Amino acid sequence: MRWIALLLFGFVYSGFASAQTHWAVSSGRPSADEGPKFGYVSDGGNYFDTLFAYCLRDTKEAVVIADVGEHPADGESSFTLTVSGEPSVTIRGKAEPSIYGDNWLKVRLPLEHPMFELLSKGQPMTYVAGSTRVSLSASNLTATMLRWRNACR
Repeated sequence: MRWIALLLFGFVYSGFASAQTHWAVSSGRPSADEGPKFGYVSDGGNYFDTLFAYCLRDTKEAVVIADVGEHPADGESSFTLTVSGEPSVTIRGKAEPSIYGDNWLKVRLPLEHPMFELLSKGQPMTYVAGSTRVSLSASNLTATMLRWRNACR
């Protein structure tokens, strides 16, 4: 009987944990040049993880920030987003080290860039940066992306 209770607890807990993985628009206070932020929030986290962007005020551009893992020798890095049945999108740029030991690519893109169009499809995707491979859920992606785009205008 106890093993049934443990099994049920594990099932309920795993369902709750997977529900925590989602896309979000930040409600935090942006800096002077930053508009609303949009990004991926992983299981149990309160902060953007893997990939996020913020609008640049009074422009039709956004700054995209992506976790690219190890720092390449030449400083250049890239990540690729792949959605089944759609052309992949690869973003390249300069990797910057963070205080946590990982490296982040930071690049400025127009809001009409193919990456944002791919995200607007609202499909699960694969994120690849160097040896890092992450499956990103589509949980609430379409609605969140639309909310962010509208807030950026």
